[in-house]
Amino acid sequence: MRTTNPLPSMNPFLEVRWPDAHTVLIAYVRDVLSNRLPDDLTIIAEESVSIGIPGLTDKKFRADVAVAREPQIRIPSKSPHKATRDSLVLAKPVPIRVPLKHRWLEIRDLHDHLITVIEILSPSKKTLWSASEFARRGMHLLASGINTLDIDLIRGGVRALPDEFRMALSEPDSGTTYLVVAGRAGDLEQRDVYYCPLQEELPVVAVPLRSNEEDVPLELQPLVNRCYETGRYWQISHRALPDPALTPDEQVWMDQLRTEAGLIN
Repeated sequence: MRTTNPLPSMNPFLEVRWPDAHTVLIAYVRDVLSNRLPDDLTIIAEESVSIGIPGLTDKKFRADVAVAREPQIRIPSKSPHKATRDSLVLAKPVPIRVPLKHRWLEIRDLHDHLITVIEILSPSKKTLWSASEFARRGMHLLASGINTLDIDLIRGGVRALPDEFRMALSEPDSGTTYLVVAGRAGDLEQRDVYYCPLQEELPVVAVPLRSNEEDVPLELQPLVNRCYETGRYWQISHRALPDPALTPDEQVWMDQLRTEAGLIN
């Protein structure tokens, strides 16, 4: 069985354990770029925890039902309609896990001025509301003189771009499912877009820095390959992929490579 990435490109099976892959990829990007930045710049990982509800901030809520100990209330000894534990059949819930932590990378100078924000998108950033908020945040960063680099390695969901840019995307019929978008400080009308078809190697993208400096190259494919290997993602190659489904041509192509790697019969 082959334990290296059998695909020459982004492997969609990383999406099956995306919180793990996301965390590792951020660390790998940080390691690579830290060796290529000018001496007076540094790259740091940032994290926030979401504790609110979309559209609402600084609000306090009470539970509709609470279980509490209140010693001053006298509890009746019997209840005529009380059901015994043995007579109750628990319904089986469907577990849904959504990561509440938001991680990203920041490039800063010696004076702690923010130069570039690098995001690796998660499915939670590609819902209709979240994508709109993310696009608005990106416009605010650019207007504030900060570069952005958004790496979208998730096939499903809404493109996290302003409506005008989303409508201007020219995605060919070659199975493009991934996107990398760079925005340059102060320029709200242009984005550098890298189209990333599933069947092609991920590109080397340019990380924008200050206006008087050259961009720094970032090779994405070796980082994805390393993540696949260290995370032992070959172990879950039999599982179903998250939606959307692959196109018929993509499925045939992927199954052939997985068969050659000994991952499926």
